[in-house]
Amino acid sequence: EMRAQEEEMRQNMEEMHATQEEMERKEAENQAFYNVINSINGIAELSLEKVIKKVNQPFLNYLDLMESDILGSQLSIHLEKEFVESSTYSRIWEDLKNGTQVKGEYQLRSKSGHYVHVKASFAPIKNKFGMPIKYIFVVTGLA
Repeated sequence: EMRAQEEEMRQNMEEMHATQEEMERKEAENQAFYNVINSINGIAELSLEKVIKKVNQPFLNYLDLMESDILGSQLSIHLEKEFVESSTYSRIWEDLKNGTQVKGEYQLRSKSGHYVHVKASFAPIKNKFGMPIKYIFVVTGLA
C-alpha cells in the first residue's frame, strides 16, 4: 500500500509540474501578445474617477508629452471642452460603467495646444465579478 501511495504522489507531482509548465508557457505567450499591442497602440489606464494612472510611450508620442505632463490628470483636460460637456461624453462613461466598450474618433490636445484627431476605444477592465475596476483608452491611430 505504501508503494501505491508513493506512485500516486509521484504522478500528482508530474501533473503539477506539467500544469506549471503550461501556465508558464501561456504567461509568456500572453506577455508577448501584450508587448506587441503595447508597442503599436497608445494606451492610457484610467481610474474609475477618470484620472490617468498609467500611459505607454506610443500614447505620449501621439501628444508629444512626457509622463509627468499627464499622470494624475483628468482625461477630460486633454479632450475638447465642447466634447467633454456633451451628452455623448456622458453616455460614454455610462456605457463603460455598464461594461460596454466604446469606439470612436476623438480630439486630444497635444503639448503645443493643437488637437490630434485619433481613432480610439474606451474599454472597462473588469474584476472576476464583471464589475469595472479601471478603464483603458486605446488609441489605434490617427483619424
